[in-house]
Amino acid sequence: MLVSLWMRAAAGPAGDAQCRGRMLIGGVDMPRSLAAVVLLLSLAAGARAGTEVTLETMFGDVTIELYDDVAPATCRNFLTYVYSDRYEELMFHRGVSGFIVQTGGFYHNGAAWDDVATDPPVVNEFNVSNTRGTVAMAKLGGDPDSATSQFFVNLADNSANLDYQNGGFTVFGEVTLGMDIIDYIGSLPTYDLTSYFYPEPWYGAMDEVPLYTHTDGMDYFVMTDVTAPAPHPGDANFDGAVDVYDLAALANHYGLPGDMSWMDADFDGDDTVGVYDLATLANNYGWAATGSAGGDPVPEPASAALLLAGTVLLTWRRRHARRGGAPK
Repeated sequence: MLVSLWMRAAAGPAGDAQCRGRMLIGGVDMPRSLAAVVLLLSLAAGARAGTEVTLETMFGDVTIELYDDVAPATCRNFLTYVYSDRYEELMFHRGVSGFIVQTGGFYHNGAAWDDVATDPPVVNEFNVSNTRGTVAMAKLGGDPDSATSQFFVNLADNSANLDYQNGGFTVFGEVTLGMDIIDYIGSLPTYDLTSYFYPEPWYGAMDEVPLYTHTDGMDYFVMTDVTAPAPHPGDANFDGAVDVYDLAALANHYGLPGDMSWMDADFDGDDTVGVYDLATLANNYGWAATGSAGGDPVPEPASAALLLAGTVLLTWRRRHARRGGAPK
């Protein structure tokens, strides 16, 4: 896929929940009765550091702190690729000195280079400027909501450029350690390898590939793995905490059968979000990655509030069942 960073900008509008009798909490639509409980729980939630991920490059590790609260959908999308092992053996396929280095689109499968299998595009969440050291999603020109797996690190302050193109490029994290490694990758000579990769359908993206020369005199691709701490039980959105947003995910899927996943709050893997998943969340509520080993103890008021939330939710669903309606 040829990713263009040079298209004209369009402003990204914000939306509000308008459905009568429902509220939008943490990006999740839910009944007002449950939303009230969720909002009460959120009053106790404080600011926290974002999830830390590591780019394990051949030159050393680079630490990135994700902006979980600023770009939640983008961070969740990113971590989905990490936890599904699609960010292993990645190639830095694009380097522009003084501008950006880009990866996330192509990997070595053990026999040959291939493109990363992508999920549906994530909605644009431009809120933070593309300054030096920030990490942002690449996307197709002329389509603000087309980002999938490819991302880049800003080598300089590119805010005057990238903040005003294509709805703004979504910044979802920043390099907190190892920027010297990113700078080194950005300083490597680049080569047009489109003919080398032809006739792969994505060969057109290989026109600025950075290569480094080893002591053996051979040129090599720059590769990396992306790793992150294993998700904690109850952490449905992979943001490093079990909190009101995970409760919102559980509330939105409670009682629904089908192909449920961890991100839908199906923590026990039985394809149904039910009472056992509620218990998992209640037992871990209040945990944060920055807390003590094994998570912080759950305050009794929080446990009681979660049980109340479960009761409210079950009651609401039973009432709708008696009326012949299904929650949406």
